[in-house]
Amino acid sequence: MEEILNSLIDKKFNYRDKVITIKSWKKINSTYVVISDKRTYNFYESEINDFVSSLIAVKVKLKQGVLEKRQIELNTKKMENTSVNENVVEQAKFDIKEVLYQAIKDVKANKGYIPQANAICNITTQIINLKKIEFLIQSKK
Repeated sequence: MEEILNSLIDKKFNYRDKVITIKSWKKINSTYVVISDKRTYNFYESEINDFVSSLIAVKVKLKQGVLEKRQIELNTKKMENTSVNENVVEQAKFDIKEVLYQAIKDVKANKGYIPQANAICNITTQIINLKKIEFLIQSKK
């Protein structure tokens, strides 16, 4: 019963002509206490099965055209993100080696440059990881 009640948490149900969201539950002696957004319900062990079986999951219906509109928005955002990512990678391609070599020279000349050099190395590592992921994705196609 515990697993069933745990699976109901944070879900909306129709119960006795009211829409409730189950927030939590607990067992006190032989009584199950179910806490919803509307009220608290108390059930004996013999009643909890009837309560669970009487719950009707609430499904959200979208207005006509909303799903299509959201799909178009998602596709547009994906295209924008792709072009932004390509621009960032193109800018990063310009001379990463040169930036790293310059950072090494600056650290040798000035120990105070170490935090900035660390930041450059961290960014470079992220670019390398991104390229690895892109390579893996391309190789799986």
